[in-house]
Amino acid sequence: MKIVAIITEDFSLFYDLVKELKRTRISFVSLGFNEPIPSNVGIVLTTLEEAPRIPFHEKLAVGKGADLPAIISEAKRRMRGVETYGRLIIGIDPGVRPGYAVVSAGAVLYTTQLARPEDVTETTRQVLILYPAKEVIVRVGHGDPTNRNRTINALQELGLHIQIVDERSTTKRTEFPDIQAAINIAQSPGHTIHGPMTLAPTSGELKNVQRKSRDASDGKVTISRYLAERVAKGQLTLEDAIFLQEGKGKPRPKRLKKQMKKDPTDDETVDEEE
Repeated sequence: MKIVAIITEDFSLFYDLVKELKRTRISFVSLGFNEPIPSNVGIVLTTLEEAPRIPFHEKLAVGKGADLPAIISEAKRRMRGVETYGRLIIGIDPGVRPGYAVVSAGAVLYTTQLARPEDVTETTRQVLILYPAKEVIVRVGHGDPTNRNRTINALQELGLHIQIVDERSTTKRTEFPDIQAAINIAQSPGHTIHGPMTLAPTSGELKNVQRKSRDASDGKVTISRYLAERVAKGQLTLEDAIFLQEGKGKPRPKRLKKQMKKDPTDDETVDEEE
């Protein structure tokens, strides 16, 4: 009889998985990354980030706020030999830190919250390896246009079917509202979009980035609108923008010289938040 293996350095996840596996009376073993995987292991539970470190063909990634009963049910299904999905739907709640969910046949397979919109590319690439499917649809909420469009543009290289979904009423009061919104977006039909999207941050978004630069620098620096726009478009980190604002007229590290051309606001007064 096949059993489950847990391989992770995430202690909180390890504790939750052990608790759920014991509750459902499923046999399991806990292993380290350098330990051999016994022949009776049918599937490994781990995180998406740790999965590439595990030389085993059957793995399931468990993310923050994941539906553990659904994960365990999926593990049992995979151990029975059902490996390919008919339709896999990825739902994304756009934002500075997007919510992300993977759903198939009504079951939530994986959830997480990403650090930035561009992280959807590598996360989705790993998801498609762990959850092979005949058809894949990515549904992105229509809100937060700048971060939505950054997300969609980052997904373009994967060549997937992308839809925009009206996300009104998808955010609920839960412990992980962005993840719950991503689940609801995955379960809602949308309209298909083609090609890259235009990035046009609003004046309000730029002022918000400038405010964040003041907060991050303890009130010492307010970055220019030009740098704020580059941050909003994902072309610079806030930390690098603050460095550039502080270092005007001074030599910069090579990596930062490559990131920007002449700042057209060098001789202009820095915008303050209204």
